Amino acid sequence: MSKEFIDKYMPASINTLIGQEHIKHQILKLVEAEQLPHLLFEGGAGLGKTTLSNIIKLEHFKRVSQTVINRNYLYVDNHSMDNIKNEVIPFIKRSPSNNLYKKLCIIEEADRLSKEAQKALKEPMSKFAKNTIVILICNEAYNIIPALKSEGNSGGRCIQYTFRPAQLKQLTSRLFTICKKEGIEEPNKVDLIKIAKTSNGSPRTAIQLLQIYLVSNEIKSEEDVVYSVNPISLIVAAFNYDYKKCNEYANTLLYKDKINIVQMSKSMNKKLLATGIKNTPIHILAKVLCSINKLQHQSLNGVTPDVAIGGFIGELLLISKERKEFIKSDDGK
Repeated sequence: MSKEFIDKYMPASINTLIGQEHIKHQILKLVEAEQLPHLLFEGGAGLGKTTLSNIIKLEHFKRVSQTVINRNYLYVDNHSMDNIKNEVIPFIKRSPSNNLYKKLCIIEEADRLSKEAQKALKEPMSKFAKNTIVILICNEAYNIIPALKSEGNSGGRCIQYTFRPAQLKQLTSRLFTICKKEGIEEPNKVDLIKIAKTSNGSPRTAIQLLQIYLVSNEIKSEEDVVYSVNPISLIVAAFNYDYKKCNEYANTLLYKDKINIVQMSKSMNKKLLATGIKNTPIHILAKVLCSINKLQHQSLNGVTPDVAIGGFIGELLLISKERKEFIKSDDGK
């Protein structure tokens, strides 16, 4: 059981993707007809956005060599304006080779792109749609400018699909199948249902929790596998005036764990109300809670994650100064 289940049981076809029935059939028809337009996949972490994008890649390039794929496929995780201008846009404009009907460009975490970078993509995506399929993947589509989306009357460039949490029955069935493949003939159905419920509809989380369960016989929480660091650690780092650690924790949560701002805010609120922070009076905690709610509000109103989290850290550093002064004055009494 040494191999990670996430890799071992990665869906290899559209039909084996867990859930997303409202998306799979439409995408399958478009792939088979070689009529894929630009796509925007949005939804929470672990629901299958990147997995489906990779399946589309496999289907798109299944009849060509790796050399052809290398010339006609671009994966983007560098969101700088320089990279968009110097690598992504020239790729979109270039004609496909070896009689491919289109090239393929997948932009991961597209909600990290600045508004300027998104605007720069608008014209080439429209003008050279006959050359290249662009798939934008994001947690929060409200951070994508209207001109790149298919909703409304903005002349959108992508067909937008929202990924939903998988159903309990679908998750339990997949966990049961994995157990069978691992040689467990009679898995505990009650525990499998508990694991599926704990995952909050995320196939990735459910499979990770199953692997932990089969090793330890313990059902862990979603946060045990989703979060590399405790979100409260970001606040504690700010209270210690450790700006470097703040940024490190924020980047880990946002870009390694792929937790969106709304999820992070809810987790912070929950943990802060449950446990508080050592040596922190209630009026300081109240200010932190207000800052968390402000962070969530900014994200919901289209502020990019980098800008929103930067402002949040700045507010925490100011609050930490007030906390330090309060502790000092309290000690002097």
